[in-house]
Amino acid sequence: AVVSTQSTGKLESLMKEYSISHDRTYDNLQYNYDCCGVVYHVDWLNTTWGSSHLGLVPGSCCQSTNAVCAVNSTSLSQQGCEEPVMNEIEFICSYVMTILLVSAFIQCIGISISYALTRLIKDYEVLGEYSS
Repeated sequence: AVVSTQSTGKLESLMKEYSISHDRTYDNLQYNYDCCGVVYHVDWLNTTWGSSHLGLVPGSCCQSTNAVCAVNSTSLSQQGCEEPVMNEIEFICSYVMTILLVSAFIQCIGISISYALTRLIKDYEVLGEYSS
């Protein structure tokens, strides 16, 4: 829940700072994930950029090379960016957790083998004392 709240907050702050001539971060995000806005494309209407571009969203919402596209465009991505970004974060976290668990398992095997070898060496040394 904390990651979701932080991600949503970051997406919202990127939208608020959006400037079509200077910032391509959100455009890349929308284009790569085929999404628009945070939760829904109308999120753009509540930004500074949206208030100066009435009825329009950035062109990246329509997978277009145009600078803007209309809110009623048929090619407009209806999905917000929050869900695909969260899915990506969850995938990466599960991948990292899997790697950590496998690593811990391998380390436990190594510790067990080290213990067994130590016991064998100790037993061998004890046997050596009795045979001399």
